[in-house]
Amino acid sequence: FEDECKKVIFENFDLPKIFHRIIKTVGIGESWLSDLIQNWENNLPENIKLAYLPSIGRVKLRLTGFGDDIKSIEKDIKKEEEKIIPIIGKYVFGYDSDELEKIIGDLLKSKNKNLSVAESCTGGYVSNLITSIPGSSEYFKGSLIAYSNNIKIEELGISSDTINNFGAVSKETVEEMAKNIRVKFKTSIGIASSGIAGPGGGTKDKPIGTVWIAYSDKKITVSKKLNLTERRDINIVLSSINLLNLLRINLKKY
Repeated sequence: FEDECKKVIFENFDLPKIFHRIIKTVGIGESWLSDLIQNWENNLPENIKLAYLPSIGRVKLRLTGFGDDIKSIEKDIKKEEEKIIPIIGKYVFGYDSDELEKIIGDLLKSKNKNLSVAESCTGGYVSNLITSIPGSSEYFKGSLIAYSNNIKIEELGISSDTINNFGAVSKETVEEMAKNIRVKFKTSIGIASSGIAGPGGGTKDKPIGTVWIAYSDKKITVSKKLNLTERRDINIVLSSINLLNLLRINLKKY
C-alpha cells in the first residue's frame, strides 16, 4: 500500500528534488567549527541548508540542496564545497559514507606501511577500531595493552627512570611507548596512548582527562597532550579518535 501511495504521489505531483552531501571532520569541536565557517554559512544560497551532526570526536556537516533539477542541485553544492574546503581542509577526513578507520587503512596500504599500537588508558579500543575494517591484517601487526607500569617496563621496555621521573602519563613515557612498540613488533609505525580516563586517579597537576598520545616512525616521533572530560567512557573514545587522527595527519605527510 505504501509503495502504491508513493507511486501516485510521484506521478501526480511535481515534488522538489533533494540532494545530500556530507563532509566529515575530526580534531575540531562543533562550536569551533561553527565559528570557523560562520561567514561561509551565512552566505549559503537559499536552496542549500546546513546541518551540524556531532558525535564524540567528530562532526559531520550535511549540506542539503533543494530544487527542480538534481544535476543543478549537485552543481550548486559542489560550488559551496569548493569554498569551504580551503577553510576547514585540515580537519576533513572524508565524505558521505567514509569512516576514519577505513581512511587510515587505505592510507597505510597506499603508503606501503604497517602499524602496531601500545595502549594504556584506551584499553584496546584503538585496536578495536582498526580491526573493525575487513582486511586490516594487511597493515595491522598487533597491539600491546600496557595498562600497569610493570607491564610498560617489563613487556614494552619503558625505562623505569622515565616513569619515575616523569610519570606514566607524560610526553616522555608515551613517546617511548610508541617507539618501543614499533621496534618490538618490527613495524613502520607505532602509536601509543597513556592517560587518566577517570573517574579516579587525577591529581592537581594531572587531572582526570589528561591524556598523552604519540606517533613514531623511523624518522620522527611526535606527541600531543589532550585535556578531556571527567567521563571515563567519553575519554576512552576521544583519546582513541585523536590518536587515529594523529596517525592520519602524519601518514598524509609521506
